[in-house]
Amino acid sequence: MAFQKLLKEMSPEKFAETVCSLQDEPRVSIVTKDETYILPKGLICGSSAYFDRVFKGSFKEALESKLELDDVTKEQFDLVIQWIYAGSLKYDSPPEIAPSALLSKYITFTRLVDRFDLCGDIKPVYEEVLRIFSDNGHDVLTAEHIRDALKLPVGHDVRNAIVKNCAIIFLDDYQFRFEKELVEIQGFSNVLFLVLKACIQHSSGGIRGSLSGTISIND
Repeated sequence: MAFQKLLKEMSPEKFAETVCSLQDEPRVSIVTKDETYILPKGLICGSSAYFDRVFKGSFKEALESKLELDDVTKEQFDLVIQWIYAGSLKYDSPPEIAPSALLSKYITFTRLVDRFDLCGDIKPVYEEVLRIFSDNGHDVLTAEHIRDALKLPVGHDVRNAIVKNCAIIFLDDYQFRFEKELVEIQGFSNVLFLVLKACIQHSSGGIRGSLSGTISIND
């Protein structure tokens, strides 16, 4: 089975056919740092090009039907499972979960999507990231957010959103609170310079106004 599409994106007929066929699918084991998942091979391979290559290739993992992900926690892989089955992420709203912690989860998830090449449009996740900044301001941003976001591919929407908010903080703060990270995080100073340069080049409405629009950061 190779549907390469999220269950929620299927027509009713295809959804029913797929779900019924998964009952007879062989199982694979995915072992994270603190949990073991037993999943239908067709489902996991059909939702991720990465898992499809791992479990259908000539690797040891395909022969043993087992993949070890020692650097992934249960909390992180639960995001992957929820996405594969539901095509969305559901979290408690503040104050049950702090906006900064929620932002961390979304950044973590986007990195997992990239790593495992998961199917599905993650634009709603990007929109949630923007909403967190819109509702809570830039105080929610931490150095860890920057570190994780810069591990995303260049040009990624979530990566760009984090950098653009760093640029706003840079313009607003007399003492930039991420000055230490400019030295410690590889590439941070360069990408921050690029977004500020892009803002200046498109600053007919002021530099800050440019930051609220769409700026491409492709270097």
